[in-house]
Amino acid sequence: MLRLSVKATLSSAGRSMIEMLGVLAIVALLTLSAFWGIRYFRVRQEANELAFACTRLTQDMLTVENRSHWQEGALIEESESIEVFALSSEAFVLSPPPVSSGVCRILLPLLQNDYRIWVNDALWNGDEAACAFEPVEILLEKTLSGTWDALAPCADDKVALFAGGCGCPADRPLAVDGTCQATCPAGQKAGNNGLCCEELNEDGACCESFSFTGTVVSICCEKGETAYANAFCGTACCPPSSVLTQIQSNCWGTALSACCPSGFQPFIQSCTQTKCCADQHFYDLDKSVVINVCCADGYVGYSSGYNGFCCPVHQNYHLDTVIPLEGSQNCWNTDLKTCCPDGYQGYVVDSEETYCSREKRCCPVENLTEAGCSGGDIASYEGVSNGHLING
Repeated sequence: MLRLSVKATLSSAGRSMIEMLGVLAIVALLTLSAFWGIRYFRVRQEANELAFACTRLTQDMLTVENRSHWQEGALIEESESIEVFALSSEAFVLSPPPVSSGVCRILLPLLQNDYRIWVNDALWNGDEAACAFEPVEILLEKTLSGTWDALAPCADDKVALFAGGCGCPADRPLAVDGTCQATCPAGQKAGNNGLCCEELNEDGACCESFSFTGTVVSICCEKGETAYANAFCGTACCPPSSVLTQIQSNCWGTALSACCPSGFQPFIQSCTQTKCCADQHFYDLDKSVVINVCCADGYVGYSSGYNGFCCPVHQNYHLDTVIPLEGSQNCWNTDLKTCCPDGYQGYVVDSEETYCSREKRCCPVENLTEAGCSGGDIASYEGVSNGHLING
């Protein structure tokens, strides 16, 4: 009798434990379902409230009678964190605060019949994938007539941009050749400067790296700027208002570039510095060996052997073409010149050096014969006056 009682007790205890685990599992499932339900409700509520606010603000804009202050880009209204900018006297755009992917997916279908919608600067085509990258920036374009001019189709894989023209989708950066790069690898983000990287700077751009004979130098530029190597182990950022030009050089095999505004020419000051020279003061003396110089007012640029110089013609100096010695007709197919005071003639001192690097001096005209200078010669002027420079 006692054995049956104990057995019954154990059986009862076992059932109670199983029942408790079952109840806990049900409670956990209900809790998780409730959590996701509440989260979905909040996301939907946020989307509905934002849609209502946009609709109400749009109705207010449509009833405005005096639109003389509606000039392109002007802020004409702000309500509940939604900014309204004029596109013209007949159109405006609503700019709500950035939203999450969940809000974006619910919000866009609610507004698609009333606005032309832009998501992250690209025209929305109805695909939910446009909401994948957070935070999602949305622009709602509206015209008083309710219609829009047809957008010219974009070629290849580009999409229409709100600012006008065509560009790359948010997840495909613009490559140097003007095409859209393939989607960035897993774990990397697309920068607005055409690169893929793990982290973007605060302007949404990837930092770029340059290698100088084994040394890697990185630089982060602001949105719209382009990183470039401006010297050996030197980097800089070029603003969109200037032109970035690569310069031919023999500086340790490193391609150097200069960023110059309109009206200026880039040139290599040295292998550690590139500069910009005003067009009217720039002398491109020999492209084959990269000889150029920037001279100030009153100077004339000339090449002499391996270098470029400026001759101070305003100080009673002049340029002389040096007569080549027998057997040496030219220097890189260019005339060898030197700068002498008036009353002097440039000549090459007879030496064992190669023609392009032989010493050049100035001899009084009356003392210069075929045999050389009989006396009174002076050193030629070989100075560089780097006037009218910018960027250093």
